[in-house]
Formats: sequence, C-alpha cells, structure tokens
Amino acid sequence: MAGGSELPNAEVEPSLLSLICRELNTVRQAQGKAEISADLLAGSRDTILTEFYERALADQPAGVRRVIEDELLTESGYRESLAEERVAKALAAAGAEPDALAKLVDRRLLRIEERLDMRRVELTHDVLCGVVRSSRNLRHEREARDEAERQLAEQQERAAETRRTLHKTRRFAMIAAGLMLVALVSAVFGWINWTRARAADQQAQKARADAEKLVGFLIEDFYAELEPTGRLETMGKLAHMAVSYYDDLPEELLTPQTQVYRGMALIREAGALFARGDFKTANPKLDEAWTIFDKLRAGGDKGEAVAVGLALSKFVRFSSWGVSGGPGSRPTDLQETADLLRPWVQAKGTSPQTKMLYADVLNYLSHTLPEGQDIATCEEARKILLDVGARDLSDLRAASIYADTADSQARHSLNAGKVKEAEQLENEVYAMAEKVLAQRPGDLRSMANRALAADFLGRLAIRRHDYVAATDHAARSALAGENYVRFNPSDLNSWVYWIRGKDQVAAVLMEQGHIADALEAQRATVALDEDARKPASLGAHALANWGPVDRSTKPARVISRPQRN
Repeated sequence: MAGGSELPNAEVEPSLLSLICRELNTVRQAQGKAEISADLLAGSRDTILTEFYERALADQPAGVRRVIEDELLTESGYRESLAEERVAKALAAAGAEPDALAKLVDRRLLRIEERLDMRRVELTHDVLCGVVRSSRNLRHEREARDEAERQLAEQQERAAETRRTLHKTRRFAMIAAGLMLVALVSAVFGWINWTRARAADQQAQKARADAEKLVGFLIEDFYAELEPTGRLETMGKLAHMAVSYYDDLPEELLTPQTQVYRGMALIREAGALFARGDFKTANPKLDEAWTIFDKLRAGGDKGEAVAVGLALSKFVRFSSWGVSGGPGSRPTDLQETADLLRPWVQAKGTSPQTKMLYADVLNYLSHTLPEGQDIATCEEARKILLDVGARDLSDLRAASIYADTADSQARHSLNAGKVKEAEQLENEVYAMAEKVLAQRPGDLRSMANRALAADFLGRLAIRRHDYVAATDHAARSALAGENYVRFNPSDLNSWVYWIRGKDQVAAVLMEQGHIADALEAQRATVALDEDARKPASLGAHALANWGPVDRSTKPARVISRPQRN
C-alpha cells in the first residue's frame, strides 16, 4: 500500500489502508483461513484499488472520469496538483453536480491541501496513479476505436452516395440520348416535307425549330449535370451528333439561332476533347465557334448568347488547362473575355449562368494581375457568386466556383502579407467545399478546393510552429487527395494533391523531430509510384520524395498550387 517505500518511513492514507485490510479480511474469510497470509497479498492490491476507483466514480458523469484522468494525472502517469477553483470549473463543465468535488474527497479518491495560501486538489496517494493511468489508457483506446468506426461509416456512406450519383448520371445520359435521337429524326423529317408544299414547309420549319431548341437545351442542361463530375465523354458524343446534324443542313436553313446552337455544340465538344487532352482536335473547333459568333456579332446580333459564345470560345482553353492557358491561347484572352461579359453582368435580366461564367473568368484573371488588383478582382467575383446562389448553396456550381475564387484570393492575400485574412478565407473554402460535397459527392472542383484549403492551412500552421493544428490539416490534406484519387484516378492533379498532403504529414513530423516517422511517411509517398491506378506522368511528381528517403534528411518543400482542369 505504501507504493514500495521503506516501511519505517512510509506514509499511507488511513482510508486506503483500511480499504485494503477490509478487502483482504473478506478474502481470508471466504477461503476459511485463520490469518492473512502472504499468498493473499499477491495481486490483491491492484484489484482492490481498481474496484475502489470504479465505486468512487460509479454515480458520476463520464466527464468526471475524464477530468481526473486527463487533468489530475500527468501524461507520464504522475500526480498533478491543480487549484481547487480550476478543478471545480472543470467538473461543472463535465456535467457534475456542485458537490461532486466534496463527494470525491469524502470517498478518499481526492484530497485538498493548503499550499502557499491556495487550496489545491490532487489524488489521495501515489499508489492510485497506476489504476487511474490504466483506466485512462483503456478509455483512450475505446475512444480511438469509436472514432475510427465513425469515420469508416462516414466514408462508406460517401462512397455509396457517389455510386448513386453515377447511376443517376447514366440514366440521365440514356434519356438524353433518346431525346436527341427523337429530335434529330423530327428535324430531318420536317426538312423532307419542306419540299412538298408551303403548308408542309411551315410545319416542318416549326418542327425543326422545336427540335433545335430541344437539342440546344439538352446540350447545355446535360453539360451542367456532367461537368462537375468530369464525366464529359457522353457530353462530347452528344455534342458531336448535334454538330453533324447542323453540318448536314442546307445553307438556306442555317438561321442565326441555328448558328448559335451549332457554335455552342462545337464549344461543348471541344471541352470534352480538352478534358481528355486532345488539344489538336479541340482547338480548331473552338476557332470555328469563335468565327460563328464573331460573324453573328458583326451582322448586328448583340445578344447575350453571342457574347457568351465568344467568351467560352476563349475561356475553355483556360478552364481546361490553367491560368497560363492551353495551346492556342493568348495572354490577352482572359482580359478580353472579361470585357465581353462585363456589360451583361451589369444589365438587368442576365442569366445566372452568364454571371457565374464572368465570375469564373475573373478568378482565373486575378492570377495574371499585379498586387492589389488581384484581390479586388476576386472580391468582385465572390460578390457576384454570393448573389446567384453560393451563399445558401441553392446553386452548387456557384458555390464551387466561389470556393475556388476564395482560394485564389487567400493566396493573393498571403503574397501581400495579409496572413490572418488569408487563413480566414481558406477556412471558408474548406467549409464550402465540404458543404457542396455533402450534397454532390462527385463534384471534382470541390474535391480540389478541399485538398487545396487543407494544404494551405497546414502550411500556415507550420509557419507559426503550431504543430497540433499542422498535424490535423496535413492529415485532412492527405485524405482529401486520396478521396480525389479514388473518385478520379486518371486525373494527374488528384495524385499531386495526395502527394502534397503526404509530404506535409512528413514535414510536420520532421519539424517535431520525429525523424524515423517522417522518413516512413516519405517511403509511403514513394510507394504511390507502384499503384496500378496511377497515370503515366506521376513519376516526376513522386521523384522529389526519393531524396529525403535516400539522404535521411528533411522532406522536400511543399510544391505550389498545380494547374487544375
């Protein structure tokens, strides 16, 4: 009971000594022995103390146990002495009754001593430390297991939701393809009848106009469904069918509205080609679309559809490649695109889609502007997006563009030395991305936003040496990248996000002096090069991780924001 002290100098709490003696005597009586012998003492102390500890807390809330185990015991397992006021506040916050501290003192689990005119609370005796530490370890293990099970359940639910989204998209594609076929057949049938009679001609023209309107609607509405998930193969096929239909029409039937539909079909087909990296085929289609809309504008058509067509003819090269623009783009394209759309954003009755396009253009444009103008441009874009549905998530596309723009502004703010503003913006980016993914798990842009935000916040935490926050953000960054890869393994950027997150995990471990753990994390990153799902170009990105593994030195610095498609 004295905890290994020499008996002449040992001090034992009388209540604990009484407890031990009572329990040993009970065992003696149960075994029918005349005295307490040495064999009764073997292993009895820990059992008796454990039962005493559990009885003392049996009628207390679970939070009381946490206060005792986490506050009154050091991490290494020694007694901790705390001010009585602090312990009372902690117990109240844990849901205990006002007299909880007095009860625990009466039960001889805790004691209060006067030290330097201050009442301090601690465990009654060092001999209780082992029991309390064992209880704490078991509780931590149980809580860690429960948290792991909760995260696994959430991940399984997200995966199930993703599968449901894909099934819905496939059904929509089948319906759209059927409607497209019906529309094309109706249009061709109407054109044949046009040659028979004037009445039949009028009917055929009306049927063709309705069919073209349906085709135009299908192209744009279907694009809005598929673009966020990156599943543009079906969109490309549908657009190609529409372009072929328009190409087969006689020249005299090509009305201005037909030309608008044809131009938009060319743009959407080019976007699908860009998504799979076929720039050689895509660029001529964008050039042809630009020519169509430019001729319409020169002919006097100053409508919104023509302005949007001209803007998309330029912007698709950037949205599919990055702020530097893909092959065929010019440095002035983004500014010219913004100038084309600005009057419409300021006019009454402009569609939300046009406003979102203008805000997205400003997002990309901000990365080409000097300091000061970049932040103001992002602010303008964010205000527009909040007004068209990003604020309440009534339009998920607006919300994903808003988060992307806020991420851009955070990076501009950091470059300008506005660290606090940058951190606030990135926290908003992460929260917005999570909300969008909760409603649309397959939203690739939001997956990228989540990975970028976690990486950014982790690097800020490392800069201020807050390694607790850095560890959390690094883990979130790696998980966001891994989820992105799981959903879209053919996208190189998703692997880059995963590598960046794992790099940051290693960097935090290295900063904390955990060299072996940091090197193990780097080896796990290098192992991604053996993943069967990887794109062919991944090797160059994983190459930087071989250095720290080979040299056993500090991990490579986190790379900058990658180009995004």
